[in-house]
Order: sequence, then structure tokens, then C-alpha cells
Amino acid sequence: MFNGLEYRDLSNVAKTICLSCDFYEKTKGNWNTKDLIILKFIFSSIGLPVSDTTTYEPFFEGLLNEYSLLERLQKLVDYHEVDLSAKYRVPLILGISKADLIQSKENYIVDSLVTQMRNFNKDFTRNEARKLILEHYIKEELLMNLKSPVANFDLALEVLCTLDFLANKKILNLYEFGYKYYFRYKGTEVNYSEDMKCFEMAAAQGYIDAQYMLG
Repeated sequence: MFNGLEYRDLSNVAKTICLSCDFYEKTKGNWNTKDLIILKFIFSSIGLPVSDTTTYEPFFEGLLNEYSLLERLQKLVDYHEVDLSAKYRVPLILGISKADLIQSKENYIVDSLVTQMRNFNKDFTRNEARKLILEHYIKEELLMNLKSPVANFDLALEVLCTLDFLANKKILNLYEFGYKYYFRYKGTEVNYSEDMKCFEMAAAQGYIDAQYMLG
């Protein structure tokens, strides 16, 4: 169930996100071919044929229309806290983050656009403004074609890989922070218990280098 509805009664976007999140929670990011075959069967059983194609456009529109889908993703990974440098620019992640921002911290941009556009079209809505801002960002900043065809299951795999990337990137951030702090202050009178906590948190989530540092 999601928002009081059976999965088979959800929109295709909601089905994709909810099943992907459930699968990631169940496997904890460690899945194999057999697991994916089962996931394909589940997709088909709730009315989402795996080989049918869609585009990225309805996916991002779904995030704008149903904020609860962003909250579902946020339960697994906090995409705002992860430091995504140019080296790690992943379009789907940044698009998801932007969809969240223009419904929260960047609401003022939406308000400004609505005010301007209503000088020409009094019926221009906030939803139209959000869609326009997000589409412009994805096209111009991420160089992503929203109308590119993608199979339903391939999109689900992208969501899964996004979740896995964010989870592991956060672990890596913990390790890198602890590593730098540890060697900067090791042998001094500075208490470096905080960086050891970072190592412990990263190690607990399976990061091998952190486990090595802890002996």
C-alpha cells in the first residue's frame, strides 16, 4: 500500500519508485540476477510491463505532482546531504533533487515566475511554473533529453542504481572526512574521537577501507 492505494492502482511513476524502494530496502543494495527476475515478475503482476517504454518526462512530472514520492525516496537516502561534486554529476540524482528544491527551498523562484507569466497569461499555474523550471534545468544544466525512450524496467534499474550510489557516496564521505581529520591530528593533543565515529559508521555499512582503519 502507498497513500492508501494498492500498488496496482498507483500511477506508473509511483509503481516504479515504490517497487524500487521496497526492493532496495529488502536487498539492502545487494541483489543478484535471480532477485531482478523476481522484480520483473512483480512489475508485470501489477500492470507495468517491463519491456514497455516510457520517457523521463512523466517520471519527473510524477515527482512534481506527488511530493510523497520524493518523501519515499528520502526515507532511504538524503540526496540533499550528499556532496555531489562535478566528478559525481548523475543526472537522475540531480533532477530528483531539483524537483524537491522547487517545491521547498526554491519556492520563491516559482512565485517569481508565476508573477511574471501572469502578465501574459492570467491562468498560468504554479504547477506549470515548476514544470518549466525543472525542464529548463534538466535540459540546460544536465544535458538530459526528457523525451528519450526508456523501458519501464530500465528506469527502475536507474532508480535502484541512484539509491545505491547515494548510499555508498554518503559512506565514502564519512570515510574521507574521518581519514583527513585523523591524519591531520594524529599524535597531537587534539581529541579525534569524531573521525573515529565516522570510520565506525562507514565500517558498519560495509565500507572495507574503514573496517581496515579500525583494525
